[in-house]
This record gives sequence, structure tokens and C-alpha cells, in this order.
Amino acid sequence: MTGKEARQILADNKINLAWLAGQMGISPQTLNSRLHAQEFKIMYVMHITSILHKDIFGIGYDELKTKQPIIDLRADIDNSKGLHGCNVLEYVSIPSLANCYGIQIYGDAMFPCFHAGDVAFVREIFDTEHIEYGCTYLIMTKCDRMMRQIYESSSSDHIHLSAFNTNTKSDGKRLFPDIELPKLQVLHLYKVVGSLSRYQ
Repeated sequence: MTGKEARQILADNKINLAWLAGQMGISPQTLNSRLHAQEFKIMYVMHITSILHKDIFGIGYDELKTKQPIIDLRADIDNSKGLHGCNVLEYVSIPSLANCYGIQIYGDAMFPCFHAGDVAFVREIFDTEHIEYGCTYLIMTKCDRMMRQIYESSSSDHIHLSAFNTNTKSDGKRLFPDIELPKLQVLHLYKVVGSLSRYQ
């Protein structure tokens, strides 16, 4: 599909492009550039379909529900928008993980549970009051994004974050110390619901 064809489909369905760009987490200029390209990539089509909850491009919406985007968290992204609109490395299809995002693991904070190169699948949680303590989450704040286990804090308006990796530095302090995080600083929260090892 060309960008021109995609633009016409959006126009036929009365989709406001400025609104759509905001929902995709990109600027109107970026969307306009994509709509002028010779090829309108399938990942853009799938992203728009997931936003609209309507299959205006005729790709098969039921099938879309079983495709998971693998997100590149190393890219410079706007944490306020969560994983919505992030750079997609590829798509996989695992029906049991419908409506999830795949996150490629980098670094050692979650070793030995996760290794660099593994993919963790996460599903968004929209209220910090629905946290299951002891489970693993991707937490996004204004300045950080990190995968940690969450435990109940001694303060009701905080959560306690802990890395799996308990290795210490030469001074005896942990490489990845625990964090007491105010709940109000959490912009987006995603629970880890599955994973793929890089060796699978």
C-alpha cells in the first residue's frame, strides 16, 4: 500500500490526521511524511488499526489481536506516551499474548530471570492500586523506564522496586539498589505476563 492510498482511506473514513498523529505518539509532520512515502509500512497500518479498533485497511482485525510488536526501548521515546507509538523492531504472533507488547531486554538488572536479548511480554495496567505485589513490571516515569519487581512499601503512597540482580560492588553496595518510588511519579505501568528466551 502506498502512502497516497493510506491517506485516501483515512480521508474516506473521516479520520482527523492531527488527532491520529497524537494517538500514535508522533508529530503531524512525521505522519504526513509517512503518508507521502511510496510504501506505507504494515507496522503503521497495524498501529492505526489498533488505535481505531476498526479494520479500515482490510487487514483482518481479529488477526491483529494476536500480533505483538517488539519494542526498542533503547530508542529516544517520550515516556509520557508509554509504549504507544514506540519504534517497532518486528511483530510476532503468539495468540495467548494478545494485546501485549514485547520488550527486548538490555542490561543485567533482571539477571538471572532475564538475560540480555530475551523478550519480555507486557500488558498495560491502568491503576497502581491494581498492582500484584511480588510480580514483575515495566515502570515508566518522566525520566526513567525500568523493569523491576514491585513490593508493598511501608508508605501507602509509594511502591518498593527491586531488581532481580542482587550482585554487589566492591564496597558491598548493590549494583541495582532498591527504590522507593512515589506512585504519583508512575506515568505508565506494564505487567510482565510472558517471555521468550533468546535461545528459543
